[in-house]
Amino acid sequence: MIRVFNNLIANALDSLYDAGSKSLVKIEILDDSKYAIVKVTDQGQGISKEKLDRIFEPRFTTKTHGLGLGLAMVKSIVEQTNGEVSVQSEEGSGAVFTVKLPKAGI
Repeated sequence: MIRVFNNLIANALDSLYDAGSKSLVKIEILDDSKYAIVKVTDQGQGISKEKLDRIFEPRFTTKTHGLGLGLAMVKSIVEQTNGEVSVQSEEGSGAVFTVKLPKAGI
């Protein structure tokens, strides 16, 4: 799980840097009856609809550096715990990555 959150936070920080934003990355930890939920929110450049559909594919990247494996790895690790990862974003409006981990697996 350390890799999951390191990757999501690093991506959020990269997004802020690329957008020239001085905002902070917000991390929320929530609880419901079945899941522990972690949201990583940035106010960076956001992700276009076309890219959003492919964001978890191996070797797909929106950056000029890296191999495009980070979010594919995040998805794989989270799904191995029977969890879920999702993203909400609009270009120019930042992004919210949500990780839901089943309490039984924690």
